[in-house]
Amino acid sequence: VGCESGVPDRLRISFLYDLFSLLLHKPRESAGFKAFGGNYVCIKSGDFFVLLCHLRQGSVQVEVGEHVTEGQLIAQIGNSGSSIQPHLHLQVMNSLQYLPLFRNLLPYGFERAQIFEGKNYVQHEFVSLENKTHYIFE
Repeated sequence: VGCESGVPDRLRISFLYDLFSLLLHKPRESAGFKAFGGNYVCIKSGDFFVLLCHLRQGSVQVEVGEHVTEGQLIAQIGNSGSSIQPHLHLQVMNSLQYLPLFRNLLPYGFERAQIFEGKNYVQHEFVSLENKTHYIFE
């Protein structure tokens, strides 16, 4: 239902500059998800929406209105938007309204994932995400 692919990846990161810039130039709702997420893809699935953010510039492989399927390449992870390192921001929402932030978030999990335990990744089923944990998704 939405995507952006033209926001440059960040080459230099400055936490203080980014914080000052965010406070000075508050995001506007008209800017949409790219205000924070940079390059993004938003997928509608039933009654909810899945948002993938901080994607690499020019890597988005889908278009608005396209039907996506399991295993399809959507985009590559990047460092666009409000990001201090390359990563994938994934959130599930009950609406496309993003301000106020975090108001419409829904809990979610994964059918399968490998979780780093000790020195190895261990396969698990029905995984809910936790902070400070490393995962591999299939």
